[in-house]
Amino acid sequence: MKIKLSHFAFFPLVMTCQVAADPLKDASNKLCEKVKECTFQEMAKEQGLPPEMKAMVEGVLVKMCTKFTPDTIEQSMGNAKLTDLATECVESLAALSCNDFKEPENSATPACKKLEREAEKYN
Repeated sequence: MKIKLSHFAFFPLVMTCQVAADPLKDASNKLCEKVKECTFQEMAKEQGLPPEMKAMVEGVLVKMCTKFTPDTIEQSMGNAKLTDLATECVESLAALSCNDFKEPENSATPACKKLEREAEKYN
């Protein structure tokens, strides 16, 4: 079974911009649900997948979605512009189809590219 998570390499960057802003939190929740949905769709295609493997993947996804909470990373960035751009990026990712997630080049949305360019100014 091939589960490509390499195209989610930008996810920590997006999540690092998360502060206590509800729009970003809501968008992040939607993205996590989309990632779970797409992963489970791929897993359903696999014949004979052991229940243990499914449980392990579910656990990883739950941890990924809960690890980057506003409380744990609030100190990372408090820049309102980056928060707004991060919200736009996450919303654009959540709107992608599961097929788009299969190819990393399809998941590099214009909103996320803009966030990446702006975030580089602060490094």
